Amino acid sequence: MSYEIPSVSEEWRDLVEQYGPVTLAETMYTGTANTVLPRLVSARAAYQMLTKTDDRNFCRLEQVPPGTGNIYYIQRFTAAATAAVSEAATISGTDQTQGAITFTLQIFGIRTDVSDLYQRQAAINIADAIGRLHGNEMIGCVNANILAALAATTTNNENIAGTGEQVIAWANTLNAMSAVEGKAGEPDTFFTHPKKLHELMRKDVTQLFIGAYGDYLRSGKVNTIAGMAVYSDPLFNSGAWTGTQYEPYAYVLQADEAVGWAQAWDVSTEIQRLAENIGFKMVTSLAGNAQVVVPNFVTVIQHS
Repeated sequence: MSYEIPSVSEEWRDLVEQYGPVTLAETMYTGTANTVLPRLVSARAAYQMLTKTDDRNFCRLEQVPPGTGNIYYIQRFTAAATAAVSEAATISGTDQTQGAITFTLQIFGIRTDVSDLYQRQAAINIADAIGRLHGNEMIGCVNANILAALAATTTNNENIAGTGEQVIAWANTLNAMSAVEGKAGEPDTFFTHPKKLHELMRKDVTQLFIGAYGDYLRSGKVNTIAGMAVYSDPLFNSGAWTGTQYEPYAYVLQADEAVGWAQAWDVSTEIQRLAENIGFKMVTSLAGNAQVVVPNFVTVIQHS
């Protein structure tokens, strides 16, 4: 399931039109404090997340149903090598090995305390400011979680040797794709940091690629590389490389197969009135966790 959901931005526009003239106090003392204001903030947070790189878009999305607790499983079967079978012969050597990928769900949350001094403000303005903040923090938590899952994968490695930080070459990219293809996967996703993407786009630029690089310089974005969708995440490796062994530069993987994201709930907001503080607490949270499901379908381009 993709998180590129246009209806989220449409919902926010509808809310702005509906509640634009309403003050914060009016949303809190009309019996709708537990519905209107949290809805405004969570809608704006979700819209803010859509403006950022959302790494869940290349994950296998698993909606965790109620009643499963805080641990979720994806069943996995590993088959032995297959072979040609003669007529009337018994098939052997293809026994299935059953296992499971375990997701221990985590809660990611942020709280903002709001004073009653803001009650004369337009509710939509407060919701916009808090929603932007909460949305940025939520997407940062999600992406960092997915990056941590990928960082533990070492099945396929494309190593770049040298002293200090290295630059990804097109040959490294093609080798990484071949590693996934060699395991019967389809390399359709390229995941890296904006800096490493820019370096790759500059690498070995000839007449063949000069037009693509010119487009990249104008827009600051590139949608595809060698047929792969590009995800450029500023959180990748914290944007810092020191040339140490095994530090990652990029991942080549198969979307909707290689990495899973188990989600109990998406971004959601609630408030609690605190009279003794003369204000209220605004809390936004989401719950989920990422795990690599098919390690063969991930190649890390890294320093050797």
